[in-house]
Amino acid sequence: FLPFIGAPSKRYAFDFPLDTGPVQVDVRNNREGFRSIDFPTEKSARDYFIVALGESTTWGAIAATNAETWPERLAAKLQERYPTRRIRAFN
Repeated sequence: FLPFIGAPSKRYAFDFPLDTGPVQVDVRNNREGFRSIDFPTEKSARDYFIVALGESTTWGAIAATNAETWPERLAAKLQERYPTRRIRAFN
């Protein structure tokens, strides 16, 4: 697990043990090594960026995919609410 944290452009999977059984976690790191979409090089007027800082709950220790982390779920909900904006969350 630890050799992959912060590794740029890596994809890896592991089983996280829970009382109800293991959860398969699939992680995709961006070019900078974060569990997030790639950081943009430009920002338009309709872009709205969210930066989430935290520990294992923010990173998504038992989130099965990147899309199931709370920063990405927040971005998806905000995108539904504000369809004319381009909402992006960076974890």
